[in-house]
Amino acid sequence: MFLRVAFIIGALLNPGICFALGLSSPTAPSTTTTDAHRAKFLAWFDAKRINNGGALELTHVVHVDPLPNDLGDGAHKPERLVRYASLSFPHQLPTKNRAAKAIKSGRLKLNDIEKVEGCRVVQKGDKLTLQIEARTKLSDDDVAKRMNFVGHLNDSGLSVCYEDDHLAAVFKPAGVHTKKNTVHRYLAFEDALPAILTPSSSDDALPLPLAVHRLDVRVPGLLLVAKSRRALMNLGNQFESKTVKKRYEALVVGDPFEAIKLNSNFLLRDDNTILIDSPIEVEGRGMLASRTTMSVLKSMPHTHWGTLSHVQLRPETGRTHQLRVGVMMMIILLNILLGKLVLTFSARLHTNASFLPP
Repeated sequence: MFLRVAFIIGALLNPGICFALGLSSPTAPSTTTTDAHRAKFLAWFDAKRINNGGALELTHVVHVDPLPNDLGDGAHKPERLVRYASLSFPHQLPTKNRAAKAIKSGRLKLNDIEKVEGCRVVQKGDKLTLQIEARTKLSDDDVAKRMNFVGHLNDSGLSVCYEDDHLAAVFKPAGVHTKKNTVHRYLAFEDALPAILTPSSSDDALPLPLAVHRLDVRVPGLLLVAKSRRALMNLGNQFESKTVKKRYEALVVGDPFEAIKLNSNFLLRDDNTILIDSPIEVEGRGMLASRTTMSVLKSMPHTHWGTLSHVQLRPETGRTHQLRVGVMMMIILLNILLGKLVLTFSARLHTNASFLPP
């Protein structure tokens, strides 16, 4: 039913710039736009949908189902439940703290047993079951706050690039977390989705739309969103099996070809692409492989920075922050080559991708 995700997920890297809602003064959304968002949002909380929509459960069988992020060496090392849960459900439980809270609340079960010890070591064949938080109807004040939040995101580029009855591709602006409750004090990208997407009429419709993967809070770009259980499972399997192709574009200071001369971690390939092979230390696992292919699309002179390069980045592994770490290492080396202060460039990796919304 679902085609393999073959389109490119573009994203922009802005590690030095973090858009903060409320600090800027964007134009207030029009009344017509706000009313349209409110109508879509309330449709997701229709009484019939709330009564008919059951809780959604995600399952993972230890050392049988693949992990969304490969562990690098392929070995199955003993893992405590609280750690393995964050590896099994990285988009729903991105941290061990979130996993611990899910265990304590009973939303995360081990072999259908509620409230087990998070320190328990999981064994091959153990089944982890995660219940997605049920939807509750919001008060009028909460709806008003949500509409204000959606209006700010809309001014920053939030837009639906594709939508059908099962899934959607939505552009996420910079400065907002992908998954709701990542930081409990702030709303997230997922909190805005009901205001811009139409509820699914499918018999396996999700209670609320869910982002299938994540982008960093500082990273704008396309996100795939599931509206039905079939879409959620199908797309999740594609991410787990690494059949989804991702492409990132960035504007960096300096000429990347010069960095090849300074570090053996940068390898020039026959097709004129650069392999950034720079292991990253992962807590509890040591140094793990981290590989990214870089293509230099264009280099141009700049009055102040000397040279700016428009590059394309294609990650071959899925380490946290691997693109930022690899490219920043290259920028630091270029600074050394140019005899300039490294700190002047520490927050100056900006981006531009003409194929994406603003």
